[in-house]
Parts: sequence; structure tokens; C-alpha cells
Amino acid sequence: MNKHSIKFFSIVLIITWLLWLPTVIHSQWTEVPSFLLLFGMFASFTPSITGLIMLKKEKGSDFKSYFKTKFNFKFNKIWLLILLIFPLQGGLTLFMTRLADPDFVVQNPIPLAMFPLVFLQILFIGGALGEEFGWRGFVYDKLEAKHGIFLGTLILGLIWSLWHLPLFFMTGTVQSNLPIWQFMIQNTVLAYFYTWIYRKTDGNILLMILLHAVMNTSAAMFPYWQSNTGRYIGLALMLIMLAVIGLVDRKAFKTA
Repeated sequence: MNKHSIKFFSIVLIITWLLWLPTVIHSQWTEVPSFLLLFGMFASFTPSITGLIMLKKEKGSDFKSYFKTKFNFKFNKIWLLILLIFPLQGGLTLFMTRLADPDFVVQNPIPLAMFPLVFLQILFIGGALGEEFGWRGFVYDKLEAKHGIFLGTLILGLIWSLWHLPLFFMTGTVQSNLPIWQFMIQNTVLAYFYTWIYRKTDGNILLMILLHAVMNTSAAMFPYWQSNTGRYIGLALMLIMLAVIGLVDRKAFKTA
């Protein structure tokens, strides 16, 4: 990794983990003052804020024009893929999980009619806006330039997964219900979907934010991850989808 990537990852991991630390202490050991728990509300914005600050410093006077190129509102067929791929994967995985494990019962199910409201909540405070300006908007291009598409995505996927580590020790989070190694694998595989969409849309951050929000909303609406069987089925489907992408788009993960 180059010095900019190392600096970005170091800042993001340290600040985010410090902001989440009071909540971890509160969940695992002892109560902490309520105002300290509020710091955790801002933790998920660390990647985007750090990425924007470093990008502004790097681009200087060209920052505004560069920023505009990253937001393309022109609708095309890739939008439909972004809107449908993860709801379909989530719904199919949940259906297959129930067939494979008849005793599985979703805990605290969310009605499908709530999808738009859940989406808006996740869009603004559930990671999409808070992360994508950093992961894809700033650091991915540097990783690809240094290591190529496949290895660059692998590095980003692993560190992106590691960034979530404190959430495994907080009461009530999705991660607290998952084995860390399963999350690391699935999230790293997910990074390859993000890379593919990112490259197919010429680095459109608007669509990456949308994709991130749709993915997290789908996980909330179709919580197959509550079942160990479901997590294996979900990973298998994602790997199959990646294989299909690799066969259809031979240059998807190959550096020219």
C-alpha cells in the first residue's frame, strides 16, 4: 500500500474504534456515562469524513470538478441492477433457508411495507453516506493503482471488515449475532460486487452509496443471517453470482 492508503486506514480504524469504545465497555463490562455513548453515533461517518478531507487536500482547486464527476444522476440499466440484485439475493436466500431449516423463525421481522423507511434510515445513518466517500471515493482507486483490481479489492474488503470489529462486542448489533470469521468472509466477497459496480459506473459514488443502502436494507428485511444455515446459503449464492459476473464480464477483476 502507498502512504496515502496506510494513512487513511490508520486514521479511520483508530478514530472509529475510539468512538465505539464506550459502547463496547458499556456492553461488555460496566455502565458508562450516557454522553460517552453518543460518540458511537458518529463512528460510521469516519471513513467518508476522512476520505473527503484527504481528497480535498490531494485535489486542491480541482476538488469541486472531481467531486462532480463522481456524482452522475443519469439513469441507465445499471441502476436497475443496483436496486434489484441484493433484494433478490436476500429474498431467495431467506426462502431457501426456510426450506432447508423448517424450524428457523425470523426474530423481530420487519414488514416489507417498511422497506422505504428502513432504506432512508440506513442511507443517512446506517453506513451508506458515512462510509462510501472513504472506501470507494478515496482509497479504492489508490489500491487498484498499486495492487490491481483483484488484490486491491481483497485488501479493501479485509480492512473494511476489520473496521466493523467493535460491533461484534456491542449488544443489539447485527454483528453481535455472527461469528467474526463468517462476517469477514462474506463482507470481503461483498467488496468484489462493490468493485464491479464501481468500475462499471466509472467510479460513480452516488451509485455506490445507493448500492450500500440497498444492501444493508435488504439484510434488515430478509435476515437470513440470523440462521447459520442461512449464512452459508447466502455466501454460496453470492459466490455463484460472482462466478457468473466473471464468466460474462471476463475483465471484471483483471487489471489491463
